[in-house]
Amino acid sequence: MKYLIDKQRLDDLILEYISEEYVPDYGWGDWYNYKEDIDIWGEVEFYVNDVSCYSYHKSFKGYNNILVINNGIVDRLTKMFGNMWISVFANWFSENTSLPIQSVGTYESWDVRILS
Repeated sequence: MKYLIDKQRLDDLILEYISEEYVPDYGWGDWYNYKEDIDIWGEVEFYVNDVSCYSYHKSFKGYNNILVINNGIVDRLTKMFGNMWISVFANWFSENTSLPIQSVGTYESWDVRILS
């Protein structure tokens, strides 16, 4: 059985799902703390249930301001929502961290594969 759902409703469902499943341990920090880590280390790592799930890099493998998401999460979200989740996840992340995103990617054999 097929169901028709408009894009806004699908985006809302995706947002609800990622907001329940992928909020970092201890919640979101403030922008200043993220900026400080990025200035010192060049990146910020985000853990969910003590597992590294996504990271933000000022510069990584030739890309600037890139959000890199764990392969397991990419696979799960893609199976559930196709590629429709990528922009929703990027916007959700950016809204909660105030960090600009130019690219979204995933790790692939010590490199990065760009998703958007």
